[in-house]
Amino acid sequence: MVKDLKKIYIMILGSAGFGFLILGLAKGLKIMEPGAWRLPPFYASLLFILSAITSIAAPVLIRTLFAHNVRSRKSVNHDEFFKFEKNILYMVLLTPWFALAAYLCDFQKFYSAGIVLMAFYALYFYYPSEKRINFDKKIFRVRELE
Repeated sequence: MVKDLKKIYIMILGSAGFGFLILGLAKGLKIMEPGAWRLPPFYASLLFILSAITSIAAPVLIRTLFAHNVRSRKSVNHDEFFKFEKNILYMVLLTPWFALAAYLCDFQKFYSAGIVLMAFYALYFYYPSEKRINFDKKIFRVRELE
């Protein structure tokens, strides 16, 4: 399971990283500058709020709903737990894409820096490490596959 989660993590993060690589190349070749798109300030705050939702609020909500749904069970099915972990990963890995959008747009530094910090937080905190997954398995009493 951890291997599959890491594969999802790398694929989604890799595609966003590739976007940053392309933008860096475009900047280096003077094809395009970061902040090339000028949008109304409303979009900066909207993207900032969406980043906070995808990196902090939504994962907490998903975890709380899962815990509420399985609270009375003696154990949780392995596949159900894997789906829960995938849902959190999909939600959290939207945040690097918002950071890429912030890099493209001409936002105030406060918003851009906040979006990037939330992306780093999401990537660090929800990295599917063996230790974190095993801890969650203990908490939710996941039945191992036989």
